[in-house]
Amino acid sequence: MGRIRNFIARQAKKWIAKAVGPQRAWKWFAQPGELDFHKKNRWRQTEDFTRSNEKLLLHFGFRRDEFKGKIVIDLGAGSRLRTLFFEDAHLIVVEPLAGAFYREIPWCDLGKAAEIYPVAAEEFIPEIKGLADAVLSINALDHGFDFQTAARNVFDYLKPGGLAFLSFDLHEHADEMHPLEFTRKQCEAVIVKAGFVVLDVLEGTDNPQKPYYGHGQAISFRLRKPE
Repeated sequence: MGRIRNFIARQAKKWIAKAVGPQRAWKWFAQPGELDFHKKNRWRQTEDFTRSNEKLLLHFGFRRDEFKGKIVIDLGAGSRLRTLFFEDAHLIVVEPLAGAFYREIPWCDLGKAAEIYPVAAEEFIPEIKGLADAVLSINALDHGFDFQTAARNVFDYLKPGGLAFLSFDLHEHADEMHPLEFTRKQCEAVIVKAGFVVLDVLEGTDNPQKPYYGHGQAISFRLRKPE
């Protein structure tokens, strides 16, 4: 009976999501699920998270001193800051659940950032337009509801010549926690339309046995805003 109830609940949520649209479905279903996931996540409570994150960013070619004295936006930061990897950077967090994480998760470290904006990647923040030397988003944009709007916002947050690194899983089938379905070709079209120059496209992660963050196939875009 439990499996039947769960199946019915999932089908009901899919029907509601289609009826109310992607943004409301994201807010009603995906966000509560994200909060519950982070509250229960043991990995992020340990130093293994820090070590794994360092290994991942080094694999992607970043240096600790790369953005020293510069402004870095952590887009969809989650409950712990991956961008703390960068020494002496001015960190700005854009994370819709920042307030809930800060209140409900004792080990949340978002308070170490210089600025926090508790909004979705799809919601534009005028105060940080054209400020960032770099925008990093890791395992976040496939959890959103409008990739095109998010990509355009990233472009607008960057200074001329600024770097964006967008890394997430591609999904053939959307689910409650991963509302978007897109292919590499679709993503590249959106990125080019936003105005970016594509410097590199990487597939997978630092772990060949787990080339994804949650499921699907991880893909990472290293992008430049033209001068």
